[in-house]
Amino acid sequence: MKNVYLIITFLLYSVTAYSQSFYVVTSNGVLQKVTLGSTGATSTIISNCNSTFAFGSIALYKNAFYQANGIQVQQGTVTSSGVVNCSAVSTPPLQLGNALTVDSTGVLYMDSGTDIYKVDPQNPVVIHVGQVPFQSGGDLIFYKKDLYLASTVGIVKIDQTNAANSTLHIPITQNIYGLVAIAYSSTQNKIYALAVNGNSTDLLELDMENKTVVGTIATLPYIVYDAASDVEDGEIPKIVIDSVQQITHCPYHGKVDLKVVCQNPLTDYQYVLNNTMINRTGSFQVAPGTYDLKVKSAVQIKDTTIVVTAQGIAKPITTITKNDENCDQTGQVSFNVSNGNQYTIQDATGIYPANHVFTGLTAGNYSFYVLNSMGCIVDTLLVTVNRIKCTINITGIHITKTCSHLHAGDVWVTTTPHTSATNTYALNGITNTTGAFTALDPGNYTLHIATSEGITQDTTITVPNFYLKKPSVTYTKTDFICDVTGSVTVFAKLADSIYNIRFGSSTFASGHEFTSLTAGNYPFTITDRRGCLIDTVSVNINFVKCDPVIFPNTFTPNKDGINDVFMPMQGGIASKFKFSVYDRLGALLFSSADLSTGWDGSYKGAAAPLGTYYWIATYYDQNNFYRTQSGSVLLVR
Repeated sequence: MKNVYLIITFLLYSVTAYSQSFYVVTSNGVLQKVTLGSTGATSTIISNCNSTFAFGSIALYKNAFYQANGIQVQQGTVTSSGVVNCSAVSTPPLQLGNALTVDSTGVLYMDSGTDIYKVDPQNPVVIHVGQVPFQSGGDLIFYKKDLYLASTVGIVKIDQTNAANSTLHIPITQNIYGLVAIAYSSTQNKIYALAVNGNSTDLLELDMENKTVVGTIATLPYIVYDAASDVEDGEIPKIVIDSVQQITHCPYHGKVDLKVVCQNPLTDYQYVLNNTMINRTGSFQVAPGTYDLKVKSAVQIKDTTIVVTAQGIAKPITTITKNDENCDQTGQVSFNVSNGNQYTIQDATGIYPANHVFTGLTAGNYSFYVLNSMGCIVDTLLVTVNRIKCTINITGIHITKTCSHLHAGDVWVTTTPHTSATNTYALNGITNTTGAFTALDPGNYTLHIATSEGITQDTTITVPNFYLKKPSVTYTKTDFICDVTGSVTVFAKLADSIYNIRFGSSTFASGHEFTSLTAGNYPFTITDRRGCLIDTVSVNINFVKCDPVIFPNTFTPNKDGINDVFMPMQGGIASKFKFSVYDRLGALLFSSADLSTGWDGSYKGAAAPLGTYYWIATYYDQNNFYRTQSGSVLLVR
């Protein structure tokens, strides 16, 4: 189980915190707070109550923030978000302050060109310290009671009794606009020079004891005009115990972790508890009781008393309300905890108020922990959420005719859908998850439905014989007679229903005449408006011969009973028949209006001579077309 900790903090003292941070004014007139850390320097813009000093010099003494713009010096109060309550230091204004710093008594030091001045803000009388043999580059700072100047040639140590004797302490060729001090140990502050490098500023660490530049520790992405810090007066920060945190382990085993938090803990701080437990971290594990705490440095000591209290664990009366998971509805759990405002409930997702309702729960076992106001687990609650399975609810059974069959039907079963369970449908040896079954022959069937959770249900389904509901189908036809093709007209009718006739790959309306049909059998399909098969019909087109009137080209009238008469051959079909025979001079020798009466080869009772004769016949054929035929015949005896 994850450890839970209770943290109790005792506030012992509170002033403006010393820290590894300082303030700078940029060339854009922006006031920035710069913090140094293990990964470098970070900048935060803070507000300034007087924008007319945005490009001036700055200094910091405790909470007092000073700004000078060469015309006037103003004093404000520094807060976590910016500088507030700005006001002029004196009247008339001090027209000094090209560079600005402050000593350990709160006296401001300024320069103007090569002249050094000082003024007590509480008694604003300007005192001329002297003139140094160096041109100011931009800032002043104190280090171990000595005053230093950022000049155009490097860091200058100012002789405060005789400024003319000031000397170059660390030569630097770069333009130094700012100097800043950072608390490091109980005996030493670190000094940094802010050297302009193009559009940025390098933070150079200075070794003031050995008079050298250690190196660049960070680069700020802007040009710095001046800088200030809470230890620029050269003083070492006093030991300030900000708080002592008591961290209780849950479950409580009789000991408490102590964490001593100091304002700006320096590298050589030593933490002593009851003069027996000593470390440099400020962390201890102790039993309840009263302890003497000392924070020591090489030059300071801070003493206080700490009382560590035992942690009591009281278990409340808790009742559980539970709703199980019901099909697609997830479960939920809530608790009624006595004195619930003193407790919270923890589960695998977090910590919630005691009256919180835990929703969205699926079936399973859940652990909940009751925490007291100190964050300790005082009770463990195990809750089992069960599942109520989804039921089968048939919402519809739809039976329709199978489009491609005369007798069969399609079945489509619909049920209430669920997100947490699926249905399987079985009918006529076919199983699926759609509930759709096609081309079922007429008859009774048992539909079996089963859920993924094992719930089943059977029902009977009757598929009717859809062919019994077919329309009346009739047709008319004309056979293929002689050389005239046949035709068929098909009709399908049932009440007001609309049907179509499909022939080949094309579909036509009922009553359409299909023409140009030769002899043969023709299948037609009757469909409804959806294109589904309703009925079929086959129509046979017969071929009716059209025998023309045919005449022989030779006859022998010799009375032997064979081919003695010239007339149409048997089988001819004609009406209004007329037949005439002529000699080659065009004389009419014979005529007849009867297909069975022919010329016997005589003319006016005498036998016609051997030779060729010509004939003409007119008539109407069986299709009532008027025809004319002519030809020649050879008379042979």
